[in-house]
Amino acid sequence: MHPRNVQKLFPTRLAQRLVCTLLFCWLGFTPLGYADDNPLSDYFIETWTTANGLPHNSINAIEQTSDGYLWFATWEGVARYNGLEFVLFDRGPNTHMQDSGTRALATGPDNQLYAGGARGSLVMRSGFSWQNLPVAPSLINDALHDQSGGLWLAIEGMGVLYYTSKQLRQPSPDPQHFIKTTSSYHLAQTDQGHIYAATEDGVYQLSKHAGAAHLSFHNLFTKAFYVSSSQDGALLVGSESGAWRYKNERWTPLASALLNQAITMVEQDSRGTYWFGTLNRGIAHLRDNHLDFLDGHRGLPNNRILSWFEDNEAVSG
Repeated sequence: MHPRNVQKLFPTRLAQRLVCTLLFCWLGFTPLGYADDNPLSDYFIETWTTANGLPHNSINAIEQTSDGYLWFATWEGVARYNGLEFVLFDRGPNTHMQDSGTRALATGPDNQLYAGGARGSLVMRSGFSWQNLPVAPSLINDALHDQSGGLWLAIEGMGVLYYTSKQLRQPSPDPQHFIKTTSSYHLAQTDQGHIYAATEDGVYQLSKHAGAAHLSFHNLFTKAFYVSSSQDGALLVGSESGAWRYKNERWTPLASALLNQAITMVEQDSRGTYWFGTLNRGIAHLRDNHLDFLDGHRGLPNNRILSWFEDNEAVSG
């Protein structure tokens, strides 16, 4: 299964599914060894655009529900991919979306899909039906369904909102509000249940009980675009000044060659490889201290990376 103006890279069963500004790319390996990671030169690229059924060539987020469908957030609605074709869900009475422009997706444990829109529209798909949820005060940049069933929303210019599972069923709830005047871009939850937010003012750890704690980073960077966790529990941060690892209250760069780059996403895949999205250099791939780039000169349709996803078969995009 593949998604976005989608581009794909495949290594044997591992495909790095990367989403660029103008497309959905699938990155995949030629059938070489599976145990060891392959350099980007051993990947092939497959790309989907509006000509293949996508409603828009900018993919803002990718998710996969437990039934196996891949979902893509675009400025012209949400596209579902079944491996053969795209099906569009946009503004209208069936979806309850207030705006087709969709920026954020999140999944729940019972095959739910949450979609956050440009005007704060928030809806959930469960089974074959959609229902409207409380409207956020501004553009929803990211959404996260946590281990307790609550929903976190990263809001443009207005911090982070948290709704309990009970509040999501209320018409006019009063959500918990964190860092109210700050633009928040991305949310992550660790295996221990800790919640982190990447914001224009750096990285915050958020707690329903203790509030927001700003992580000290000693002037290494100001704006953080992305946050995720590594296999060993470290925090990974994509910032305006490179990609960083945070563990035991210590910050270290993941790759010194990226310190002058704006990093839009950083993830560690199921095999331990680090993947980076950049604003203007495409995709970077780090394995055993070797950094490799894939950009427009090597077949990538666009050098600006907006999102990344590794599916439930260890395929990424």
